[in-house]
Amino acid sequence: MPPGTTRHRTLARLRFGCLLLLGLLALSSAGTVGWSGALPELHTPDAPGSPSTPVVAPARAMTDPSARQVPTSSGPDISYTPSPDASVTAWSNLTNSSANPRGSSGPSPYVPAPRASPNLVFDAADGYDLLFGGVGGWVRATNGTYVPGHTALNDTWTFEDQVWRNISSSVGAVPPPGEESMAYDASDGYVVLYDWSAEVPVGPCGAYNLTTHTYDDDLANCTWEFHDGRWTQLTDPTPTGVGGPEGLTYDSRDGYVLAVGLYPHPWTFSFRDGVWTNETHGVQPDSVQAPLLSLSDDPPAGGAIFVGGSSTAGTQLTTWRYSEGNWTNLTASVGPSPSPRNGTTMANDPALDGAVLYGGHGGFALGPSLNETWVLGATGWTNETSALGRSPPPLAGAGLAWDPGEQELVLFGGIDYPYDTDASPASDQTWILSNESLPGSLQITATPDPADAGAPVNFQATFSGGVAPFSYAWAFGDGNGSALASPSHEYTSEEVYTVDLTVRDSRGSSTSAQSQVQIVAPLSVSVSIAPDPTEAGINTSFVATATSGSETVPNSTESTLTEVWSYGDGSFLEPGGLHPYEESGNFTVKLWVNDSGGGAYFDEWTLWVHPSLGTPVIHASSFSPVFGQVVNFSAAEFGGVSPYSYFWAFGDGSTGGDLPVISHVYTSNGPFTVQVTVTDALGIVARASLPLAVLLNVTILGEWSAGAAPLPITFDTTIHGGDPGYAYQWAFGDGGTSPLADPTHTFTTPGYYDPALTVTDAAGHTAQASWPVYIAVGGATLNVSLTASPATIPLGGYTVVTAAVSGGAGGYTFAWQGGTGACVLQGILSERCTGTTLGSYPLHLTLTGSQAGTGVASATIVVVEMAVISGPPPSPDWIAIAGPVALVAAVLVGALLLTRNIQTRGGRGGSGEDVNREYRLGAATTPATVENRPVKKGAVDSESPSADPMQDLV
Repeated sequence: MPPGTTRHRTLARLRFGCLLLLGLLALSSAGTVGWSGALPELHTPDAPGSPSTPVVAPARAMTDPSARQVPTSSGPDISYTPSPDASVTAWSNLTNSSANPRGSSGPSPYVPAPRASPNLVFDAADGYDLLFGGVGGWVRATNGTYVPGHTALNDTWTFEDQVWRNISSSVGAVPPPGEESMAYDASDGYVVLYDWSAEVPVGPCGAYNLTTHTYDDDLANCTWEFHDGRWTQLTDPTPTGVGGPEGLTYDSRDGYVLAVGLYPHPWTFSFRDGVWTNETHGVQPDSVQAPLLSLSDDPPAGGAIFVGGSSTAGTQLTTWRYSEGNWTNLTASVGPSPSPRNGTTMANDPALDGAVLYGGHGGFALGPSLNETWVLGATGWTNETSALGRSPPPLAGAGLAWDPGEQELVLFGGIDYPYDTDASPASDQTWILSNESLPGSLQITATPDPADAGAPVNFQATFSGGVAPFSYAWAFGDGNGSALASPSHEYTSEEVYTVDLTVRDSRGSSTSAQSQVQIVAPLSVSVSIAPDPTEAGINTSFVATATSGSETVPNSTESTLTEVWSYGDGSFLEPGGLHPYEESGNFTVKLWVNDSGGGAYFDEWTLWVHPSLGTPVIHASSFSPVFGQVVNFSAAEFGGVSPYSYFWAFGDGSTGGDLPVISHVYTSNGPFTVQVTVTDALGIVARASLPLAVLLNVTILGEWSAGAAPLPITFDTTIHGGDPGYAYQWAFGDGGTSPLADPTHTFTTPGYYDPALTVTDAAGHTAQASWPVYIAVGGATLNVSLTASPATIPLGGYTVVTAAVSGGAGGYTFAWQGGTGACVLQGILSERCTGTTLGSYPLHLTLTGSQAGTGVASATIVVVEMAVISGPPPSPDWIAIAGPVALVAAVLVGALLLTRNIQTRGGRGGSGEDVNREYRLGAATTPATVENRPVKKGAVDSESPSADPMQDLV
């Protein structure tokens, strides 16, 4: 059994063995009879409420035919050459274009899989051609008939702007694979699909079994709509009790979708407002005359046109018109018609003012497929095959639809039926039928021109006319070429090149043109960023120096080098220049340079922006040094770009070297201002200053520190700092005063005194110093005694040993001996001893008057351990009464005698580390040391006098 018509409907005819037998018997007697005569007036008065003009979708922007950059398809060569000035209607092959590659039936932009009997209509509501379903191919069975060889399909595709897109994944519930007919319902505003034999039952719909070729349900039908990209099954499944329709079309004359079928008898239904209505009455197209048919709206003919017939039906193709609910046989009035054939496809073409019929195969017994194109126009049938030039391959059961936006017929799929093969692969070719002029007025544009060597030159061909697809043959003049419509090419040498182009359309017509392009020296760019790195707040310079041959070509079009900088902080500048960064951090700097010759330069850098150079922080070891004191200075710097350099000015005329830490001694009076200047690696300068005063300082030395009354003492004064022009004011503590710098004063009354000096300089600054003195009762025998308080000390504890002196004359000289080895002169006549070793230690003092008498005294110091408590713990009652009391018991462990010979004279005491020390209370002889300071004339620090005047002599 042959594959059926456009909608692949003949499977249902298997129930009619007699009809098949009749077709086979008539095959040998089939012939074609020429028809003549004018087409009668087909336009009848409009029926009330019915449209009289075809319903056309809103116009879309048309695609420029010259822009269809698709390779020429492989097909039979043609010899037809139209006249150069003709404007012709022609078939064009869009198969396997760059926008619709073969090899996959997946998502766009691929071509739908090969198939026969696809449902193809223009969806005016959604604005594209809609394709659904079909069968993937046929094979020859053992009995010589053809049966389906692949599973029926139910994928959904769109074809818009000559690009296929698979939308199957987004259409929701979808009609099952099987046998369908489809048309756009202009009255209801959606695509309607009638599914009459599904491979599996769907809802109330029955199913046709493709294996047994029987119906699972005699009421095998269901109706679907497609709108807004979604399929929806409608609730009204009628018509019922009939086989599959041979075709569906929108009848613009009557304003509804028309369905026509032949099984189990000729029938006609209409579909409007979602409801099927049985229109079967009166004369119907005869099933014997037209068992395999095509159906199309044909407004110029005044209604829908139905054609059918095969070699089993006689020697001619029957032509019927449906208008205002009635069928009329026009076969005798339309002139010579196409030969009897099966599996034709038909659609209305307003541009040709008639219905176009394509293909089919010769007869019911699967004769060879045909590739004829016929048009039913105002004068009847016309064979336009030779006038159209190149045609699609012989096909039966192809999909055909008029696209009003593109003003072209779209043909897809179908199948060829050869006699001598056992398999007939289905087609995946896409063809369009449109009215086009021959290619002409070809112009070549090169951009840019002149162009830089190494930069891409973009070529564009502009021409009019021709039938897509077009082939291009470029020769760039340097031995290279291209077959692209708009190629890009890079030249390597500076020269003027001649470019040739030949454009050929799908009919074999061609046109050629020639042009020139000048290639010049390439773009060259050098970049300078300074300083790099930089710091916040200063102007950083960005300079790009570019040269290009295209800028020096005489009479070239106006062009400039374009330069754009991105500084990485959100700022742009065109061209570069000075830019200050407000904040520090890492910034990505980018540069774009373009010239008129197509040269392009881009580069980027990371620029480190340091914090701004801050004010140095100066620190001095003393902010008020005394005269001759060493002062250490340091400068701490932050920000800027290291390394730093330093310059010091100390304020007294002296300067320092390139050091962050430096020392200076002031030998002249102040005050002074110290300044440091810091320069970073970028030459940025920061300064800081510090006020500094060299203080007025006075020291005094007394001839004696202790002696018997009356005792004369001479004082020696030393002054540092301040402003010269000093005034002296002495107060000796016994009521006596003096304005002299170095006075002598006699103390007559025993006691402790603190002679003090106040010095005032010319600026009014003052300084003070004092010299403690002890005066004993004189004139009797020199007598001395020692008292240790306490006499017994724990290990690590200390005691103070004090001498009581009377008698004698003049100043005293005294010597200490013995003790624990850790005794230090505490006052003029006292020592402080620390117990460092267990034992008993005698301490001796020998005192000699400067004029007469000697006295000796001794004391013993015992060093014991801390007591250790043993035995049971005290009772809780005793603890509660006694509270937290620390108990210490002294354990005597004996005495260790150490001898210390001490001679003391006019000093402040001695170091505890000396075993033998000499002191003299009276006339100054050999200086002693007190904590590493000179004792002769007892220099006293006027900045920090002790609270105990006697301590200052220690």
